[in-house]
Amino acid sequence: MEPKVAGADAPPRGWAALVRWWRRWRDSTRQVRGLQEERAALQAALQRRRHHDEVRRAELQELRALLRQQRGEAAPAPPRPPRGDTEQASAWPLPATPRSGTMEQIARIEAHMAQQWGGVPTAPPHEAAPATAERAAGPAEAGAARVPRLAIDIVHPDPRGAVAMQAWLGHPALTELAVAFANGRFEVVQRGLQTMLQRSDDALLACVAGRLKLDLLWALCDREGYDAWAAQWAQRCGQPVLPWPVQVPATPATPGPQRVWRCPARLRADDVQAWATHAEPDGLDWRALETIDAAAAAVLLPCWQRWADEPRVLTMAGTGVLLRRLKEATPSGRADVEPMWWRLRLAALRLLDRRASYELVALDAYATAGLVLPPWQAPRALVVEVQALPEPAAVAPVAVAEPVPVPVEAADEHDFPAMATALADWVPSQPASIPTPTTVALEGVLCGDIGPVLARLDDALLRHEAAAGDTVPLLHIDAQGLRRLDFAAVGALLQWLLAARARGVRTEWHGVAPLVGLLLHTVGIDQVAEVRLRQ
Repeated sequence: MEPKVAGADAPPRGWAALVRWWRRWRDSTRQVRGLQEERAALQAALQRRRHHDEVRRAELQELRALLRQQRGEAAPAPPRPPRGDTEQASAWPLPATPRSGTMEQIARIEAHMAQQWGGVPTAPPHEAAPATAERAAGPAEAGAARVPRLAIDIVHPDPRGAVAMQAWLGHPALTELAVAFANGRFEVVQRGLQTMLQRSDDALLACVAGRLKLDLLWALCDREGYDAWAAQWAQRCGQPVLPWPVQVPATPATPGPQRVWRCPARLRADDVQAWATHAEPDGLDWRALETIDAAAAAVLLPCWQRWADEPRVLTMAGTGVLLRRLKEATPSGRADVEPMWWRLRLAALRLLDRRASYELVALDAYATAGLVLPPWQAPRALVVEVQALPEPAAVAPVAVAEPVPVPVEAADEHDFPAMATALADWVPSQPASIPTPTTVALEGVLCGDIGPVLARLDDALLRHEAAAGDTVPLLHIDAQGLRRLDFAAVGALLQWLLAARARGVRTEWHGVAPLVGLLLHTVGIDQVAEVRLRQ
């Protein structure tokens, strides 16, 4: 029996018609029609994201103020303005977790801050970190000076990360994991790192364990797992996402940029058009940039787009200043900004190969000005970012004294033969150039008998000693592609390094994975040779 529903808005009779009516109503409520509605939805999403970030920053500021109030310290000076994408992240950033996990994360940060600033350590004595024990041995201001310095040198742009890795290299738990890794017990290493990651009383140990997990995944050739964990580790520890390690073939030292161009404080179109008169620069210094004229931006845009599509190598200094100026020229929410500035900013991000920032800026440009920009395309150019470019060598001209001729009629027998002398024209002999160090690459997994590897090292050392002459020979071991060593291989290498040092040979390891570096530190190779970790 069909129900009788009165009224103009009553649904149609019959179950089939009722289902069709309900589906049409559901689709109409979910569908967003029109460009304006879509832009409004994007703007609302961006506003919610900014609001969530502000809430997290406010919570962290309240936590810091509470800790300062408990210790009776004065408020610190206001921080300097941000420096764009190249600036390092805050020391203790809150991850983008839901509201339910924010309080737990704040509690962990508070416990670690109290432990760092002289509070009572929360971990048991047998689990205390070496850095914590070192700080507890004396005043806080002198603790950093007494941290034992290991022989392994950490090469990393962020000093906080270098200090953390250096302080934890001698940790007993990490040493046990290095031994298990050398023996091929990967499941034991995985479980040990996971246990350290789950510890809430020491954030530094968790970050170091997460970094070592990346090396484990790389050693196992797990590319998908590496990419997923790299993003998660970077978000958790406030570090940049580490790409999949790719071995760079050892090549002779290439000269730096040959044509260096330094940007003035105000960039005009004439400054950029001068590149057409002379050769285009391969080194650009943006550190002095303050403003960019619109005419200069119109000339830069096609130039950067062309550079990104060409296989060339560029060296740039001050990329953070450049990106900050372009960000100031494209404020979010300002629809009156000329679209050329948005395109110029995206062209710079593509040239610098920053895909994540490119996609966010493209979304912001669409929500702000309605610009439909091209999707991301990987650049063919390679930009090497440096702190500073070399200054032009100012070579003072050598003052050459004019020869003073002695007239024949004024000369006696002691001056014979009377002729002009030009001793100032004599060029002093230059010392022999120091030969470049010989590089030997170690790749893959070295296990058991490594006689061929030692033979290559002997051959390279003999050739280098013959070329070095009286200078101290220097041998570089390129370990970018070295995934794992077992104890037999590392023992043979240690004996070879000891014999080389007895012959007066200096040895340097470059590009060593931190997990492999733990094993080298365990057996004492860092006491015989200099070891530089890859970061």
